Amino acid sequence: VLFAKLFYGKARPALLELINDAYSYKEHAAKVNALLMADGLDVFTAKRALVAFYRAFGFPGYREMDEDKLGTVNDDLGGGFTVEYKGEVKDGREYGIGTRTCYTHGKWCNYDECVWIDGVMNGYISAKDIEFGMFEVKKSALS
Repeated sequence: VLFAKLFYGKARPALLELINDAYSYKEHAAKVNALLMADGLDVFTAKRALVAFYRAFGFPGYREMDEDKLGTVNDDLGGGFTVEYKGEVKDGREYGIGTRTCYTHGKWCNYDECVWIDGVMNGYISAKDIEFGMFEVKKSALS
């Protein structure tokens, strides 16, 4: 019922804005919440629907790791560039919630946290880069 209200109810247009605006998705949440209540949900159920959505789609701060799937994947990409992934692993690949740390000639240069599927980043990424600082960006979007 909660996802039906989110995806097919009055909140759908505001939910799509939330999904497609990675830098200020939290600002859109108030609009989604109000529309969910206009669609018949009480304030607590509307908030619970948004939290369930954030968890299901890997929004920063709402991710929960499965401790039984934790592992590490290391890659040497050549030219002094190495990558270390720590998080959920399946069949030796990044699969689930995890953090990738990159090094150039042994020095830290990049960090990112994301939801991974078969070694590919999906959903919202929270990253820190030596050159650009901290940012969050949407890696892929729902239609």
